[in-house]
Amino acid sequence: MRSEGRRAPDVDVRVLDPKVPAATVDGYRDTLAHVVPDITDFFNPAWTNRIRLVIDPGYTDGPAAAGDGVITVSAGYARTHPRDLDVVTHEVTHLVQAYSPGTYGDRWHWVEGVADYARYRFGRDNAACGWSIARYERGSALTDGYRATARFLAWAVEAGGDGIVQDLDAALRKGTYGDEFWAARTGDDIAALWSRYVRASVTGWRPV
Repeated sequence: MRSEGRRAPDVDVRVLDPKVPAATVDGYRDTLAHVVPDITDFFNPAWTNRIRLVIDPGYTDGPAAAGDGVITVSAGYARTHPRDLDVVTHEVTHLVQAYSPGTYGDRWHWVEGVADYARYRFGRDNAACGWSIARYERGSALTDGYRATARFLAWAVEAGGDGIVQDLDAALRKGTYGDEFWAARTGDDIAALWSRYVRASVTGWRPV
């Protein structure tokens, strides 16, 4: 659902590989236009909505990355995964997070988990590329980050209320997060919550 009253982001696009289909580039742009207002309103309304999107054949460290107002998508990934348009939903969340540089090193699993939670909650067409947090992987850990942590966060909303992910994000941005956050919000420490989550998953809990 589009946020009311917030304008679409100002997106400057540079395509450095002419082999990337124009439809994929247009898909990234359209996805950002739809998801940025909702992600911004949900996490950080003070964030600027100016984005530079670069499709770069020289970026080979993963599908994409984000920082300093720039989303870089691997041109190779764009060519081989043309239907994964919500890769930019994950990456723009990193821009909206606006955490201090040290947060990733200290709390990287929360950083990536929140970004994948945003993709789960606000993504336009995750199903098109087979992306989902529906399945629990036995043996996964909270500190795995990405989908494993995002799935826990989706469950935590049921344990601690809909605002819990927003409050986690705010604490990370302010630099005030500590694991005592979870006991204060839910009455259980993080280890107990993870155990509850695992039991619920094994017995059939799935994200909506």
